[in-house]
Amino acid sequence: MTSTQINLSSRGWTVHAARTAKNRSGGRYMTLKTRLIIALGLLTTIIVSLIGAGYLMLSTSRGYTDMLVSDHLRPVTNLKNVADAYAVAIVDNVHKARAGTVSWDEAVKVLADA
Repeated sequence: MTSTQINLSSRGWTVHAARTAKNRSGGRYMTLKTRLIIALGLLTTIIVSLIGAGYLMLSTSRGYTDMLVSDHLRPVTNLKNVADAYAVAIVDNVHKARAGTVSWDEAVKVLADA
């Protein structure tokens, strides 16, 4: 046995100076560098796929948010505008007519216009 070769015959392995392992049948196994490159590539692939899935989920959530705003919040805003117009046109006019600051004929005309 030389200084660059270690015999692990009990396990069926021989380690050479190039740090590659061979089994008794002569098949070669991956070096540590190759294993690390494969592991790094696999982790990179996983991270990129997770980023892509996150981007897809964000774009889906944005679509749901836009739908929520257009279907639910805009009608509420329109309803608020109608309620405000009612308060100004009808309620204020009734209070003014009752207080006598507006004549009854003018109050009826404002109610008809509203």
